[in-house]
Amino acid sequence: MKKHLIYWLAVFAIVMVGCQKELSFEGSNTPAEGSLQSDVTGDCLPKTVNGTYVAATALVPATNTISVQVNVVKTGTYVITTDTINGYYFRAASTFTTLGATTVTLRGNGTPFAAGVNNFVVSFDSTFCDIQVSVLPAGAGGPAQFALVSGGVPPNCASAVVGGTYVLNSAVTASNYVDVTVNVTTIGTYTIRATGGNMTFQANGAFLATGQATVRLVASGTPNASGANTITFDAPFASCNFTVTVIGQAVFSAVCTSANVIGTYQATVAISPTTNTVVIDLNVATAGGYNISITNNGITFSGSGVLPTGLQTITLVGNGTPANQGTFPFTMPGTPSCTFDVVVIPAPVNPGILTCKINGVFRTFNVSAEASYFFPPPNNDIIISGFSDIAATEEFSLEIDRLNGANISIGTFTVNGLLSGFYSIAADYTDATPVHWTASTDFLGGTQNPAFTIIVTSVTATKIIGTFFGPIKENFGSGPGTKTITEGVFDVPIN
Repeated sequence: MKKHLIYWLAVFAIVMVGCQKELSFEGSNTPAEGSLQSDVTGDCLPKTVNGTYVAATALVPATNTISVQVNVVKTGTYVITTDTINGYYFRAASTFTTLGATTVTLRGNGTPFAAGVNNFVVSFDSTFCDIQVSVLPAGAGGPAQFALVSGGVPPNCASAVVGGTYVLNSAVTASNYVDVTVNVTTIGTYTIRATGGNMTFQANGAFLATGQATVRLVASGTPNASGANTITFDAPFASCNFTVTVIGQAVFSAVCTSANVIGTYQATVAISPTTNTVVIDLNVATAGGYNISITNNGITFSGSGVLPTGLQTITLVGNGTPANQGTFPFTMPGTPSCTFDVVVIPAPVNPGILTCKINGVFRTFNVSAEASYFFPPPNNDIIISGFSDIAATEEFSLEIDRLNGANISIGTFTVNGLLSGFYSIAADYTDATPVHWTASTDFLGGTQNPAFTIIVTSVTATKIIGTFFGPIKENFGSGPGTKTITEGVFDVPIN
């Protein structure tokens, strides 16, 4: 148990015990279980936005859609939704009948109020990922006018910057892309596509401003020719191309007895690429490239690069959310193949959700995420808190203190609210240093611009749900440094 000071009161973490999910097939009335797939930043993986989005124009559910991927571990009915932003949202409801990776299309509903880039949080079975949608100004729903920035060799494709390792006969991954720079003269929708070597690089969306912009084209396909592959853009840029170098596959055998599985793995708790990795040795007979991605139980370990001959050590980074507790084998490619095991401990009791972006980086504090009241009823003082991992390396906490003696209820609470005599609130992020980054009515003198805000959207005797955002300052709010909290979400039990 860890004690944490926030504002001027204490909050205690719960002790976790286990519960178990099993990989299974269920009837049509049983809720499905699984996890949304996301990358290291929390963005949905893959993420596809379809249709044109224009302010003051109602969405067409058949064409205004987004697509996400779900790793299904138990079949059954599902509802996958986003939050409502700028007057619209996305939703899908149906039944999963098979296990494994499945792409789901969510249909859009509503009418965007204003132009801009909207970041939606997609939710399913206690997992989340982000997807961005660009809304054009009213009356600007046509195609954009733009050109690839020219110069260099070849002269009209100097802006192409290729990312990732490309290995012969090995499917590309999320690390494979090309960035191109364009000069936009008329805002609107766009699709940029280039193909070659059995690979496709594509991006689609909307330009909301004129001038130069960088667009990332995501790769798909499996390279089928080694050496320099010419990738040619679709019209109207068919005269433009860039080169992707494909290397031969390394020939190796993995030494699975050397596998060092780093980090803690807990059912229903998302893992982190920075703390959940596998270090493993390879006996390399033929030098070349590798592009490894192995998945089991909602966890994916991946890595790519170039290997010389001899005994080499590589690191595979983890991503995803373990679906079930137990011991799960991961099969390494190679000749011969071998397996190593990952042990997943039981899920926390009454798992809560506490996530946000800190300076634009998606973070989860779902370990022991809960809320608790300070005193007996009236329940007018509450703390919401959670940890980044089982070791309690980092913590995020929110506090609401209602001064008029009434129970906490649905509403908007800001650090400036104390000036009206009704509320005080506080937020505190304890990083790994540890440094406390805080917003509160006392520590910051009662005013902030912009104010840190907590919005409670639902509260019952057993659960509190809402959002939060705003700036926090270092050293309990007295230091010069500032971090910006955005897209904060809490859905936690009250204990």
